Amino acid sequence: MRITMQMFYDRFISDMQKNMEAIFRSHEQLSTGKRINRPSDDPTAMSRVVGYKTQISAIDQSKRAINTAKDSVESMESAMRNLNGIITRARELAIRGATGSVDAGARRMIASEVDALLQSAIGIANTRVGERYIFSGFQSNVAPIDASGAFATDNNPVSIDIYAGITVQINMPANRVFNDATPLMTTAPPYDTAAGTFVLQALNTLSLALKGNDVGIIQQSLTNLDSVSGRALEAIGEIGATLNKINTIEKYHNDRNHNLNTYLSKDMDADIARVVSEMAQRQTALEGLRTVATEFLRTSLFDFIR
Repeated sequence: MRITMQMFYDRFISDMQKNMEAIFRSHEQLSTGKRINRPSDDPTAMSRVVGYKTQISAIDQSKRAINTAKDSVESMESAMRNLNGIITRARELAIRGATGSVDAGARRMIASEVDALLQSAIGIANTRVGERYIFSGFQSNVAPIDASGAFATDNNPVSIDIYAGITVQINMPANRVFNDATPLMTTAPPYDTAAGTFVLQALNTLSLALKGNDVGIIQQSLTNLDSVSGRALEAIGEIGATLNKINTIEKYHNDRNHNLNTYLSKDMDADIARVVSEMAQRQTALEGLRTVATEFLRTSLFDFIR
């Protein structure tokens, strides 16, 4: 094949352009730290990258829901444990008040502490996370227990989707454990009719019995408190199961997110050491090409005739 000067010149320009483009790509990868800066860099890998990012975005959205659910459920668990602590203390006071050696004045003093426990229990029932009452229903902006100690909102369960059809309940209506719609008695007898069912009625009955020096009802209050403690512990168990479900999904998401980011990094991130090495090789090749071309293009027809 006859090699003309034009062919040599065209090949020189083509090779120089290829090396310069390779150096430009290497420089771009060093600047961005990314192997893929546009879809044309690696269409196959780019399609995988899009899939990874879509899944990561879905996980991030799910994790926001998980955080919302976790805040509410952990607050419920803490509140119910505090409530059970109040019941335990009330039982201790009931035992002391039921003792025959305690007089009416001492029982009234014990009743003052029971009243403080009752107000603490009402405060727990009206616990809020942000602007939402966790022991309310759909009307989460309404305190579940009003000034009379009665349940004052709806008892609808509130659930949130934390992952692909998996939902968890993030509330527990106060009429499950604290009280129903019956206002607390202010005088006795008669006493609260559901003292063995609801915490607030059990505490209120104990207080009234202590103030009235009614030893029989004080003793009955021990049974009431045992009953409501069982209901509180049952609720704590259910909340704990919900929290375990949330933690399991959260761990799955964390593991999945870590794996997806690892895959994404393998496709997207540049191998800096390799890029630097390739860039140096390209620069060496470009300098050699320029040197050879310069020497050759300086040659004239008379050099060949000689």
